[in-house]
Amino acid sequence: MYLRAERYNVNEERAKENGMDQFIRRITGSILVLLLAVSMAAAKDKKKDPDEIGNRDVGKGLNWYSLEKEIALGKQLAQDIERQAKIVDDPVIAE
Repeated sequence: MYLRAERYNVNEERAKENGMDQFIRRITGSILVLLLAVSMAAAKDKKKDPDEIGNRDVGKGLNWYSLEKEIALGKQLAQDIERQAKIVDDPVIAE
């Protein structure tokens, strides 16, 4: 009688372990499928794909600046950077 009860407990423990193994495999598989779907969705986004430079349609839409305003803005930003940036004139660093 004791031997049968011991076998039953061992079989019950194995069933629990198998159930947990199946659960872990299912969760791992679900996570892998989710990661694959997210990576495929990100790959389809042309604006974030460096290989699509030149084909990303980022210049389309309404342009609020005229060419003259864009040139003036660029010059102003360049002056701001020249005023704020420290130019390093060390030949060792410039190598």
